[in-house]
Amino acid sequence: MVHVSQVLHRGVVDLSISSSADDGIDAKLREDLHLGNTISVLIGDFLLAQSSRGLALIRNPSITGFIAKAIGHYSEAEFLRSDLLKSKNSMDSLEKYCFLSGGSLLAHSCQSAIHLAQYDQQIQTEAFDIGKHIGIAFQLSDLLYRSLNSDNKSNSFDDINGVTFDTTSMKNLLSASVGKAVNLIDSLDKSEARDALKDIVLNIVNVQNVNAFH
Repeated sequence: MVHVSQVLHRGVVDLSISSSADDGIDAKLREDLHLGNTISVLIGDFLLAQSSRGLALIRNPSITGFIAKAIGHYSEAEFLRSDLLKSKNSMDSLEKYCFLSGGSLLAHSCQSAIHLAQYDQQIQTEAFDIGKHIGIAFQLSDLLYRSLNSDNKSNSFDDINGVTFDTTSMKNLLSASVGKAVNLIDSLDKSEARDALKDIVLNIVNVQNVNAFH
């Protein structure tokens, strides 16, 4: 629910760029967009409130703290997006942005599950790292998928605040994130669950970006 609430909030359309009466946009369309924005915000707030209620019912302050930190990272990613992506080392900045905007929630969720199972701190840290790298990979996969399936078939991607990223570098970063996740998964005790998780991670590359890696 936390993730869906964030997706809804990010789906709000900026109407400030079309606020004048002579901008060519139909008044009815503008009214519909405004209504859509209102609904997105309200439903997003409702889901976030329900998530908070669910966390409170667990009655575990550590779990509440983990997820609260992830929610904070979502906000940080939005407010600091331009600064993160326009720094000198763009790939490091992109990786950090992908962590803040989605990877953090998966990482802290994995850590929370292991914490509830009462495993020690080392296992919790390993679970966090697995979730972190999977989350970053999913975010990168989504960006690459939209880039490689858009009308623009160039070797760059500028979907985030007009900042251009080389798709080859993005593919390399995606492969590195998947590799880190797989290495951590391989260190777990052998089981069907471990193998299934590994297959899911590998499919981030093999299915969603099949054209990018073949």
